[in-house]
Amino acid sequence: MGYETRQELVVVENGKTARVQIRLQLSYEELTEIVVTSAKNRFANRTSAHVSKMPLLNLENPQVYNVISKDLMKEQVVVTFDDALKNAPGVNRLWSSTGRPGDGAGYFSMRGFSVQPTMINGVPGLTNGGIDPANIERIEAIKGPSGTLFGSSLISFGGLLNIVTKKPYQSFGGELNYTFGGFGLSRISADVNTPLNDDKSALFRLNAAYHNEGSFQDAGFKKSLFIAPSFSYKVNDRLSFLINAEILNAEATNATMIFLNRSRPLIAKTVQQLNMDFNKSYTSNDITYKTPTFNVSGQVSYKLSDKWTSQTNIARSVRKSDGYYSYIMFLDDSVRADGRITKAMIPNDTLISRYVYYQNTTNYTTDLQQNFVGDFSIGKFRNRVVAGIDVMHIQAVNQSPATTLFDLVNVTMNDPRYGQLNRAAVDAKAAAGGAPVRNRADNYTYSAYVSDVFNITPG
Repeated sequence: MGYETRQELVVVENGKTARVQIRLQLSYEELTEIVVTSAKNRFANRTSAHVSKMPLLNLENPQVYNVISKDLMKEQVVVTFDDALKNAPGVNRLWSSTGRPGDGAGYFSMRGFSVQPTMINGVPGLTNGGIDPANIERIEAIKGPSGTLFGSSLISFGGLLNIVTKKPYQSFGGELNYTFGGFGLSRISADVNTPLNDDKSALFRLNAAYHNEGSFQDAGFKKSLFIAPSFSYKVNDRLSFLINAEILNAEATNATMIFLNRSRPLIAKTVQQLNMDFNKSYTSNDITYKTPTFNVSGQVSYKLSDKWTSQTNIARSVRKSDGYYSYIMFLDDSVRADGRITKAMIPNDTLISRYVYYQNTTNYTTDLQQNFVGDFSIGKFRNRVVAGIDVMHIQAVNQSPATTLFDLVNVTMNDPRYGQLNRAAVDAKAAAGGAPVRNRADNYTYSAYVSDVFNITPG
């Protein structure tokens, strides 16, 4: 387009080379327009194999979802899972990881409902603490009702957050990164991939990270060590195996969260009217918790025929909350200006209750999932089907003492009680408290599902 048509007569003689020279002439009459395209999304993902448990283009998928890729996180120098989710429209952080048993991961709001990151590669992968982004290939924020394919035990009405991990690839490679920033942030991460044999049927990849950061407040820190090995083996053209593991050992102080009075409205109507110094953490650097987490999953894929594939997934997670959990609440209504308690019930917003107690809980999750994925035609109509069953067992073993009220602190003044919080004082208070709580809970979930993407026409 844009050049005149040219014709040349060529005579080829036996045993000789005929040379042809054609000079093209521009034709401005045929050049009708020039289209300039810019601002293309370099991080767009057009397909997913996890949102509907089968490979689908986003145009073919009725489920609303947003994808945050590792390339985008690398571009933004993202070092926390919470910061990565800022890229998902309509997903807002409610609070950071608390380390609590059972639901210690961060909470996010999606379509008006709270959700937590509970899925890894489409199967349960739980944590009582934070999530290190070193092994994340992509984050899928799946919005709206998703119970048909993911059940209701680990997701909410707002949707779910699914983490897709990095997989081994068929060449040697890797990278090493160091990140530093304000408030003592220091992080080093590594990604190494290598084939294990000559025909590249066995592949290994290792992702690891060490993270250490402080706080803008007078106390608070977080440090973690993360290791994630993965191994894949292709037996033949039909059978393949994939094993992923994630080991996270973290220690941190609780992020400061203020729970409001549940029995009456606060007098203060704005944050400024609370007259709090938010540079104060209301905790201590020796009031910490540890959240060791181990997630492992295995996948066996077998091609039954050109139309059907069997996919068997096994996942196991062990997560522990071990340490001191603390939080503060506006509860007391009877306080004098100097912070002393009186009998006169005069509502005010000056005194907070500091709760600290030692928690020792271990959660176990085991999941077995069998899927059959098919792509076939009935007449002229294409069908892409996934049918499967899922069996999940969640067990919680709790050996935590009773919740302990440590003290009351006036937030509007330099209360001398503020600095009295430390581990020795908490242990002494707990020794005089009530009996510890010991229990065990088991939950079993059995599920079956089927889904069919039916093409009426090729379009």
